[in-house]
Order: sequence, then C-alpha cells, then structure tokens
Amino acid sequence: MSQMANLFKTCAALVALPLAFGAAQATPAIPGSDAGVAEQCLKTAESRLAPADLLQRLDDFRDSLSGDKRAKLDQALPRAADGGIARCSATDTSRASCENGAYLKALKVTGLLPDFATTICPVQTH
Repeated sequence: MSQMANLFKTCAALVALPLAFGAAQATPAIPGSDAGVAEQCLKTAESRLAPADLLQRLDDFRDSLSGDKRAKLDQALPRAADGGIARCSATDTSRASCENGAYLKALKVTGLLPDFATTICPVQTH
C-alpha cells in the first residue's frame, strides 16, 4: 500500500477516535515512518483536539521521556518562571495554542516528532 494511501487510512481512523483520546487511546503507530507522514497525522490531530487537550498530550509525552531525551527537549523549549513555555509568556493569543506550536517546533528540531506522533496517531495496517 502506498504511503499516501496509508496517510488517508490513518487520518480516516483518527477522525473516528474520541476527541479526548483518554478512554480509548489508540495503539501507538508510525514506528520508523517518515517524518512527513507524522506531521500530516499531527496536523489532523491538531484540527480535531482542543488546544488544551493537545497541550496535555504534549506534556504527558514530555513526562514519559527518558532523562536524556527530556533534557534535549527542554533545551529546545525554555521554560518561564511560572512553568509555562518562555516564548509564550506574553502572548496576546491563546497561550495553549502558542505552547502547542512551540512544543511541536521543538519536537521537530530535536527529532522527537515521530515519537510523539506514535502516541497520538492510530495504527497503520498494511
């Protein structure tokens, strides 16, 4: 099955998942997959989740990282004194939306984006 067909299948399955993802969390997917597919799946998830829900998923993912990976992410994502993301401290827009954007950029820069995608994107079947 082509990569594009897998992407459409993944996105269709994502639409069927509960918005909160809490009760029926999908089995992690996309191991070893291309970062472009992970980004597409995450864009779909961003449009389906409330900013606060996505931020919680990002915080949970950070908490699950090993010490080295967490330190790498934290270096790319400086924190403000209040514990929030520093670059979003004085935002005029939604703080959760700002923090989501900062998190996703930091995940991409650190190479952790595909790992995060496995926690939010449903299983791809071939």
